[in-house]
Amino acid sequence: MSNDKIKEDLPAILERYRDRIEATIKPYLSLNLTPDENLTWWQSKFAGREKSPGGFPYLPKGFDYPQTSDGEYLLLLAQINFAEVPYLEGFPTRGILQFYIADNDSYGFSNYYCELNYPQSNWRVIYFPEPDLNAENLITDFDFLPEKYWFETTELEITKCSAIRWTKKYAPICLEDDSAYKLLLPQIGEAVPFELEDLYEEFTDAYLKILDNDGWFCPLQMGGYSCYFSDDPRVGFSEEEDPFDTLLLKISLIESGSLFFYIQSSALAKCDFSKVLYAMA
Repeated sequence: MSNDKIKEDLPAILERYRDRIEATIKPYLSLNLTPDENLTWWQSKFAGREKSPGGFPYLPKGFDYPQTSDGEYLLLLAQINFAEVPYLEGFPTRGILQFYIADNDSYGFSNYYCELNYPQSNWRVIYFPEPDLNAENLITDFDFLPEKYWFETTELEITKCSAIRWTKKYAPICLEDDSAYKLLLPQIGEAVPFELEDLYEEFTDAYLKILDNDGWFCPLQMGGYSCYFSDDPRVGFSEEEDPFDTLLLKISLIESGSLFFYIQSSALAKCDFSKVLYAMA
């Protein structure tokens, strides 16, 4: 699949809708991890299950390490230095973005597995637009942090901290996306009319068979579309003025689904990460 075209031959049921399908194609980054305990403060990293020097965050002196509402230290999940990241439309080209959650069984969720909190409390997304490259100006002693509890991912048992490598790919919309059928089969509407049930079933079966790809299932992902173990978690926030249409980060779990961090493209354009939708699905 090229950046905006499907090269494969499509069955007749999909060929009729080729233009609609190709219009949904988006780029995304598949994040691949390589264990590395010698990462610098500024590098992109996946922190891992164990405390190790390379897994500590970039943190300027005078900046408080993020804590829960109860004063417990949050766990760094991942740190992205956009200066190292392949160009992805709509995303920053510089700055460091960090993802933290509470280190417990609930992954930082308070009551429900979908949260939009002001301020972010038991999880946090932090962005440093102009990283200071002088280590003397950074916090380098993290002995105050407790040992980690954390979790494992579906396909990766990440014990030590890891460097991140990116592979840029392209994929059309996943049918589990709440807007999929509105874009691909607008005649279906909110519910499938009786007279269109055969069309719906034939289209769905062919789409899943022909266009099902790792763009929906890679365990670590930035941008693009993704599948869910349950319904699209963004449905309950459809009343927001802008949709949460951009996937900042996805992390697959052994059980219960995956963790998702979504942002509105309008906020991302301003590098405003104060309003992020955090979900498990």
